Amino acid sequence: MFNIFGDRVMRCSNNHLFVATQGSRLFSSIHLGPFRVMQCPLDGKVGMCGNVDANSLSPQQLEEASHYRA
Repeated sequence: MFNIFGDRVMRCSNNHLFVATQGSRLFSSIHLGPFRVMQCPLDGKVGMCGNVDANSLSPQQLEEASHYRA
């Protein structure tokens, strides 16, 4: 289960990992069930993004995701 508040690791439809802030998830995206249509900070493209359980990622993946914030 994911918290509503706070930052969250997300993955876009191009398989990029990034960290989305609470504001960008709630106010800068279109909610479609468990997914969102929002802009990926890595390539700037708009696409489907979904939550990722941070516990399922390696330390390298978490470090990579922390470099990109939406």
